[in-house]
Amino acid sequence: MKKPKSDTFETSLYGNMPLNKKKGGLPSRLFIWLLVVLLPLLRSEQTVDPDLHLKYIALGLLLTACMAYFFLTGKQQLNYQVLKQPLLMACFAALLCTLYALFISDNSADARFDAYRTFYTTVLIIVLVFMDVTLLQEELPRAFTFLNLVLLIAGLRDLVGLLKTGTITVPEDTYAIQGMFEHRNLYAQLLFFSFPFTLYGSLSLTGFWKQLARVCFAVSLFMLLILSNRATWLALLSGFILLVPTFIGYVRKNGQTTQIMALGKTLRLPVLGAVLLTLVFFAVFFETKTINKHAANIVNFEKGSTKDRMVLWKNTLALIREKPITGHGLASWKIKVLECGNTGLASEDNITFYQTPHNDFLWVATEQGLIGLAVYLSIFLLCFFYLIKTLKSASDIRQFLFCFSLLFMFAGYTVYAFFSFPRERIESCIMFALVPGLCLALYFKNSGLLFWRPGKRNYFLFILPLLVIYGLRIGIVRFRGEVHLAKAMQAKANGDNQKIIHEIEKASSPFYQIDPVSTPLAWYSGSALFNLGNYTEALKAYEEAVRITPCHIHVLNNLASCYEMLGKHELALEYYNKALTLAPNFEEAWLNSCAIYFNQRRFKEAYTALGHINSETKNPQYLTFLSTVMKTLVEEQIQQHPNSAFSAEYRQHKEDKGWLLKIHKELLKNGKDIDSFFVR
Repeated sequence: MKKPKSDTFETSLYGNMPLNKKKGGLPSRLFIWLLVVLLPLLRSEQTVDPDLHLKYIALGLLLTACMAYFFLTGKQQLNYQVLKQPLLMACFAALLCTLYALFISDNSADARFDAYRTFYTTVLIIVLVFMDVTLLQEELPRAFTFLNLVLLIAGLRDLVGLLKTGTITVPEDTYAIQGMFEHRNLYAQLLFFSFPFTLYGSLSLTGFWKQLARVCFAVSLFMLLILSNRATWLALLSGFILLVPTFIGYVRKNGQTTQIMALGKTLRLPVLGAVLLTLVFFAVFFETKTINKHAANIVNFEKGSTKDRMVLWKNTLALIREKPITGHGLASWKIKVLECGNTGLASEDNITFYQTPHNDFLWVATEQGLIGLAVYLSIFLLCFFYLIKTLKSASDIRQFLFCFSLLFMFAGYTVYAFFSFPRERIESCIMFALVPGLCLALYFKNSGLLFWRPGKRNYFLFILPLLVIYGLRIGIVRFRGEVHLAKAMQAKANGDNQKIIHEIEKASSPFYQIDPVSTPLAWYSGSALFNLGNYTEALKAYEEAVRITPCHIHVLNNLASCYEMLGKHELALEYYNKALTLAPNFEEAWLNSCAIYFNQRRFKEAYTALGHINSETKNPQYLTFLSTVMKTLVEEQIQQHPNSAFSAEYRQHKEDKGWLLKIHKELLKNGKDIDSFFVR
């Protein structure tokens, strides 16, 4: 005869209070699914950056709801011994460094947002520490498996779309596999972060979820390999390298060889299937010359993205040397790096503007100094220390596998932090917060340390939700600003200058002054006012823009043009030259300088300015300027030498811009002086 069922209770991490699993676990499970599944997939088509501010707002709302529930239901006093753990203290120290960097920043609008992003990450770590780690071990693999499934469906849809075209080349065409993100690399990162938990789910879950996790594990391994993102390959390699010594250490300590071998058999088929499918895919779509080029670019510092990173890192190190201790302040890298110019970078197209140095550690060092970098590095080192310590003391195979999944993910995150910018994106901040939060939760569970003890509530803790709510205000204002900025950009494309001014007025606020590519909002207003002929008001807008970003080449160029229209020719040339010092290939500034020289009858200087422009340019103004300047110079010489042989040739072809361009190219090739060439 079966015993009657009763409610199961266990001692929770909230002290000695009983936690009813069936009832008390629902809010925690909902929090996990919203945090891990819904939030990373949010996006808006109304903003310039489709997800950054929306996800930030969603995280703020989630944290507010979580803390409201906590304060309404919690009745005990915080055990302050919890806060003395080195990892938590390192997180608090990082927050203090961020606040100081906010105080010294010249870009206060973006700095406030960056500071609150760090604050939200810290609060999320604290929330995770206080959650029931047993419930997290149970629910996280399901949530991550579902997230992985959604990402795979989106990625496979893009892959099938590529295959339907008939001809694809790997890795170039894989940039089109973006899932629901703006770039392949962002998609690959989130797919990787969910990957270790599909591994954990394959080994720890049962029934439907176990089979789903195994399928997702195999398919996501295939997708991560064919995406051909080198940082992702390194992240996978780092995780699998850790697998062997970690499992060997566990077997030596616990002697569960049979159990580990059984787990290996569970994964054997998914791994072999993924690897074989990848090899077949590469054999069909990966050309030998492409393989060689892709591999060579990894170590070739003179070409491609590797070269760009080297130049960016070199420029960043120069910025660090300027203020090595305190740094330049939050959100300053993207403004300060403009001082270094764009020579040798992809941004020589004068359209691309880097927002990060593609290395989180250098990014932190630039903005928060070496002190901030030391604190940031300490979080990484302490996370690895706690993970390894917990792996060694794991009470059972389930906890061991959970810790290894965290270690796998964090090793990959560290790789991404070295070659990319995960700390910029909200979804990556969530993945980062999971590691210290769960490390500490596991450590406290194993050590028996209680978070709460009998006593009165700590009412001062109510300041946390108030600060989170204020951060929501910043996020909402910035989100609205981007909505209006997107409308202003559309109006700019339509040539509606009045609407540009109207939308930028709505977009601008103390919390939002620069667009996602480092261009001040005032520049948009200035350009619209300039096009309307209101040069005095345009000048005010451009001067505000140059105050915010002193070395933005388009701001400098347009400010110079405004000075020119107001008759301040020398000031105009000064700012054109400043822009050209930063961007020697900036065609628009050379053409504008040429126009000033020509109007001042400094024809040789006008021609010299044109000589700095690539003669193969597609700019339609180039040939017009070139023909006008060359005809003026030639006719001056003809007046002095009317009977020269070249005079007759010129009269025959002077309206032929192609002939004038040919003469110009010959001059450039031979390095001849224009006077000596025309008088032959």
